[in-house]
Order: sequence, then C-alpha cells, then structure tokens
Amino acid sequence: MTAKERIDELRVKKGWSLNRLAEEIGLTNSAVYSWYRKEGYSPSIKSIERACEAFEISLTEFYSCVDTESMDINETLLMDSFRKVPPEEQEKVLKIVKIFEES
Repeated sequence: MTAKERIDELRVKKGWSLNRLAEEIGLTNSAVYSWYRKEGYSPSIKSIERACEAFEISLTEFYSCVDTESMDINETLLMDSFRKVPPEEQEKVLKIVKIFEES
C-alpha cells in the first residue's frame, strides 16, 4: 500500500470526501486531488504528518500499512537510519527534516 492509498483508506473509514480531507489537513482541494489525478504525485511528509494528526494516529501506525516496496532507495535508507536513532533523539531528527522541508 502506498502512502496515498493509506490516506485514502483512513479517509474512507472516517467517511470523509476528498474535499473534507483537504480541509482537515489544511491543503487546497487541488493539492489533494493531484495525488490521485497526476501520475508520480504523492503526499509530502508534512502532508502525511497533518493527515496523521487529523486521523489521530501516529506516523508509526500510518506506516505500518504502507508498502515499503514502493519506496525509492533514499526513502528506505532514511527509514532504516531513523530506526537506529535512539527513541529519545528521534524528535530532533524530525525537527531537522522539517527545517529542510521549509527551506
């Protein structure tokens, strides 16, 4: 399962339309619709984090159903490296990643 398929699964469980999903995670309708209409488009980590907040689940819960086979090598390496970081330090890593997202 890809990240957008996981979001869609959670959205359907909540009974939300795509418009409602966009509203709940603070994105435009066109941004959310592009995940489904344009090949190669997928949610950013920031959008996934927002979706997790809206669905009231952790990133771990979210990714427990995502097919890691669909990830490219850099995504896989990043996840493997993150798992090796002590739990008490993982929040620091996430903050660093968010800084890069915003630049």
